Amino acid sequence: MNVYVFKTSVEENTLEHVNQLLDGVLSGSSWSFDLEDRDKILRIVCDELDTTLLTTCFNNEGFFIEELE
Repeated sequence: MNVYVFKTSVEENTLEHVNQLLDGVLSGSSWSFDLEDRDKILRIVCDELDTTLLTTCFNNEGFFIEELE
């Protein structure tokens, strides 16, 4: 399993919408947000992740997302 970490613009009031988005994109993966972190961290645990697809989905919905290294 791999862990992917992203900086996002997700806020508490948009979390439900983003969770629905992730349900559609990340079937079979687990994820969590740390919205108390200033970077609104998203952690995804899965075997493989198409980061381009994830970024496109977030951007299309008006959210910022950037993978951290």
